[in-house]
Amino acid sequence: MTFTRPAPAESKMEPTAAMQRADRLRGSHDVAELTTALGDEDTAIAQAAQFGLAQLPDCERLDLQALPSPGQRIGLLAALLWRGTNVTPYVKAALRDPDVRVREMGVRLVTEQDLQSGRGDLEKMLESPVMSPRLMSMGVAAIAQLDGNPVKGFNSAKVDALLMARINSAQTPDATKAVALRLLRPNQPQLQVDQVRGLLQSQDQALQLEAVRYLSACSDAKRFVLLAEVAGDAQRRVAIRAEAVVGLADDAEARADLLLQLAQGSDPILRQEALRSLRALAANVTDARRSALQQVAKDHPAESELVARALGQGPGARPDETDIAAWGKIVDQGAGDPDAGRRVFFHPNGPACYRCHSMEGRGESIGPELTMIGRSRTRTQIIESILQPSREIAPLFATWRIATKSGQKFDGMLRSRTGDVEVFVDSGRHEFTARSGDIVERHILKESIMPAGLVLGMTDQELRDVIAMLMQKRQ
Repeated sequence: MTFTRPAPAESKMEPTAAMQRADRLRGSHDVAELTTALGDEDTAIAQAAQFGLAQLPDCERLDLQALPSPGQRIGLLAALLWRGTNVTPYVKAALRDPDVRVREMGVRLVTEQDLQSGRGDLEKMLESPVMSPRLMSMGVAAIAQLDGNPVKGFNSAKVDALLMARINSAQTPDATKAVALRLLRPNQPQLQVDQVRGLLQSQDQALQLEAVRYLSACSDAKRFVLLAEVAGDAQRRVAIRAEAVVGLADDAEARADLLLQLAQGSDPILRQEALRSLRALAANVTDARRSALQQVAKDHPAESELVARALGQGPGARPDETDIAAWGKIVDQGAGDPDAGRRVFFHPNGPACYRCHSMEGRGESIGPELTMIGRSRTRTQIIESILQPSREIAPLFATWRIATKSGQKFDGMLRSRTGDVEVFVDSGRHEFTARSGDIVERHILKESIMPAGLVLGMTDQELRDVIAMLMQKRQ
């Protein structure tokens, strides 16, 4: 091969002002300059300042509470960990900080250095009204780690017990109880329907909402009586009643009169949720109910697609699921409602996303956790993942085809491996356990465990709502 022209000279990237500043901070001995930079909005600058400060003994003499911004306080604590300093003196102040993010860093101090002395401070923090789902989950997991057996590993029962202690404590503010209830796994024997009724008497709207959501996720048949009371209570906020209607979908036959009454009512949110829950009866619609639903469609044309689904009718003509651009245009035809999208996500009549995915502490962990997906994926990528789940599969969520010496076969995702025992799970949440030595065939399938065609279970508006919910930029 002959070249008639010389190769172009390699271009050299000139360092930007920010790159030069970060490089200078990493070698700086100016404590004041470094502490100021800890709070910089540019994370690269803040991290460079953390590194530079960690090299200086003087950083151990800084007063955490005197630093004015949360970013500076977080940065100092990160520098101390980087330096290997015993952070015990800083734990109490960090866990009592007015900023949730600094408190999260305080939990990290305790766990990274396994500080048993910080356990009491963690307990007090969990009774504070300054709380978020992330902070609550970090706090209970930290206590479980301090109390646990490192050989046996994470103890989910211990976490449930810690959350129940928060819910039962008279010292815990109702707003914090709401966060604990969101993180609690359903069907707790220590939390019966009558006790949930008591939580619903709270004046805190967030606690009422989480109490209804907890009931909806449980399997105790007694829950339906209480859910029906909430759904029919005109004195409660519509958002709380709507969540109760979602929970009644699994008892739609017995609650058909109430659901139909709400579908015929004046509130659009309750009407939409009632129509969604009535889908469970689509295979056996009485003439009277058909007539009533058809009248709803006439009175409220915007709900005609939901009425059609409640009558057992499928979607009309739609683009092929490979035509992402065409589906993007459908999504653009109207605004999405994130709150409605959350109800669709957790509704049993529809895509039933919650059966494989979790969102903000609720749902299952078979597929990816989706709380923060809006920060890492574009709208087009989210639409594509719904329409074509097998197009891009993360290695962690690959579907394996397994065959054993005894002739058993199973397609599923590897959920856990402990020693030579492997546990797989399929999209129906069925588990299969096998010893590694007994597996004679093992290969990855091209198909995702997430089934294709989920969009068929959604109206166009439901798709808009789900996408709007997933696109939210959560903290």
